Amino acid sequence: MPAALRDGEFSVFYQPLVSSAGALHGCEALLRWRRPDGTVVPPADFIPAAENSGFILELGDYVLREALTQLSRFDSAGLVQMDMSVNVSAHQLAQPDFERKVMCALEDARVRPQRLVLEITESVTAIDEHHVTALLSRMVVKGVRVALDDYGTGYSNPVHLKNYPVSALKIDRAFVQGVADEEVSYVIVRSIINMAKALHLETFAEGVETALQAQALCDLGVDYLQGYLYGRPMPAADLVIRFGPQPAIPAF
Repeated sequence: MPAALRDGEFSVFYQPLVSSAGALHGCEALLRWRRPDGTVVPPADFIPAAENSGFILELGDYVLREALTQLSRFDSAGLVQMDMSVNVSAHQLAQPDFERKVMCALEDARVRPQRLVLEITESVTAIDEHHVTALLSRMVVKGVRVALDDYGTGYSNPVHLKNYPVSALKIDRAFVQGVADEEVSYVIVRSIINMAKALHLETFAEGVETALQAQALCDLGVDYLQGYLYGRPMPAADLVIRFGPQPAIPAF
């Protein structure tokens, strides 16, 4: 993987995040690996390997810097001033200089901290809770925002909302996909959204694929939507073409 990164085989794709009113709100930066022969290596294959080898630190640095630099380019291309969401692993958060790396990347890209959202998952529980809480709290004070990803699955626990300074919840696609036709999924999503509103947290729905799902989510009061209905992860140039100076996509 180090050679692949050095040779430019890795790139960052961007998946749009859309408001319930139908306007582009931001995008999530997602790493992709395409070998010289055109073979695409699925993230599910290389991310665990990178985490096991420690190379996830270099990949994480690359995604962060590339995404923030591209955010400035999006501004120059005439896109609305939007947020950039970047996934960070427990390995990255455990770095003593992670805060410095993030703030330097923001400064170099000339991006305000308020436009960066760090997405964390339950994996952060694998490292010292006090360290993570203190680190994220310092960054939040500086303007960076934190979202809890894949909420509702795995070892998802409301106690994390108390321990970590999150400002948003991303509802896992496992519930989003059934929100329009499965009572259990509908009730779970409704409960998450209601809890988030009571705690003054924003909500994002992942994996939205149909208009019926979008309608159900908007009726429940979700703030932002993400999924194939609005666009697959795409190169930066494609995002500019699709969401450049033009009317917003229809609201639901």
